Amino acid sequence: SVMAFDMNERGFSLATGFVVDKALGIILTNRHVVTTGPVTADAVLHNKEEIELTPLYADPVHDFGFFKYDPADVRFMELQEIPLAPSEARVGLEVRVVGNDAGEKISILSGTIARLDR
Repeated sequence: SVMAFDMNERGFSLATGFVVDKALGIILTNRHVVTTGPVTADAVLHNKEEIELTPLYADPVHDFGFFKYDPADVRFMELQEIPLAPSEARVGLEVRVVGNDAGEKISILSGTIARLDR
């Protein structure tokens, strides 16, 4: 039996991620996707091109993590980035939350920022 270093069962995850720095090759995603221990991950881009990912950071408190990829590996499309702007977040700001429904389809939900401390 194979066991991850954090004693969680070996698993398979699908998630949505966003390029936040295309020059450095950094993708933002959910924390549970960027697990501790050995990780094998690939990103499937909009044009179905696949690139290898390396775990960069999984926040221990908040639900986000980062993967890194080699920008030279993206050969068939020009990536766009969504830069992070935490200084622009404020309570009451209307936002869109993008995710995937078990890998089947992209979902976009609207919401309002209620707190800034989590």
